Amino acid sequence: MENGKTYKLKNDIECSGDYASIIDKLNNKQIEIKSNEYKIINNGKYYTANSKYTIPVNKYGYVINGIELLLDGKDNEGTGKHNSSAAIWKDLSGKKLDGTLMNMDIENCWKEEGLKFDGIDDYVSIEEMNYENITLEVVTGISDYVDPDENKMIVSNTQSGGYAIYVNQNMKLRFEVYLAEDSSYYSPPVNNQSTILNNKYYISGSYDKNKIKILTSNISANYQEISKVGNIGYPKNNTYMMLGVNPEGNTPASSYFNGTIYSVRIYSKALSDEERAVNYANDKERYNV
Repeated sequence: MENGKTYKLKNDIECSGDYASIIDKLNNKQIEIKSNEYKIINNGKYYTANSKYTIPVNKYGYVINGIELLLDGKDNEGTGKHNSSAAIWKDLSGKKLDGTLMNMDIENCWKEEGLKFDGIDDYVSIEEMNYENITLEVVTGISDYVDPDENKMIVSNTQSGGYAIYVNQNMKLRFEVYLAEDSSYYSPPVNNQSTILNNKYYISGSYDKNKIKILTSNISANYQEISKVGNIGYPKNNTYMMLGVNPEGNTPASSYFNGTIYSVRIYSKALSDEERAVNYANDKERYNV
């Protein structure tokens, strides 16, 4: 493919040897592929011109670069099947960071296409994930949420450090990081976010040492940003990332989540706006958020 040229794919292209050089040219905008339904495919992964840049995505349609964990309620086996009796929520990123369901009635823990928490003692334990650059993305829904007197953790490794996505006392989704310099947690304000009731919602939060950024599905796709330079404070006891609870070491402490988690993605990088847009578009189609 020649530099400066624009190409329109007439069919999917399976390639191997020259795959990396083609993708490099696309990402560096040396060449352009007109956006259509066709893909450049290599070993089950594909690149598609679904935005201003050509973003590398996996077979589920999510950005590959930096992904460490993808837990997906539509395919909790990693085989394209949904197993409502599974005790393990599979890591579909290929990193084998599977989640183990804890204190759950395995036969009844699945609702629709997600994992249902009862707000009492259900949670999922995942491997340790403590990064200086991170993106957390969640599709969630609240069904039976009574007397919210404290924050309810959806995904978290916070114990005097770390990151979390949670629902606060006012029923608002939050992304939060612990900054070492401030010795406290910090979350960008989300003033115009609607109350979470029975719908599905998407939230993406990232931290890159210079900026905390969030995006949710009900802020008309406007980013809520704040510049905040600082170093991430690591959790005590090297806490595992957990779903549905605020961890205390490897033991759940409080703030049990009551609702359904449909999808969780964790990246060891702060996604770009373009990458986040690809993931959000995919979640919007898959989960009708």
